[in-house]
Amino acid sequence: MIITKKMVRALLEVLDEIVEEIRQEKKEKYPYTEWKQKREIVKES
Repeated sequence: MIITKKMVRALLEVLDEIVEEIRQEKKEKYPYTEWKQKREIVKES
């Protein structure tokens, strides 16, 4: 199976939804800003 950019983008969207759910459940601090910056780099490529 070849992983395409379209598949990666779809997976990132799912992960974004999961992150939002976790944020609502937990109020612990996590370096989301750093994670989001790295995610944007992946989306752009």
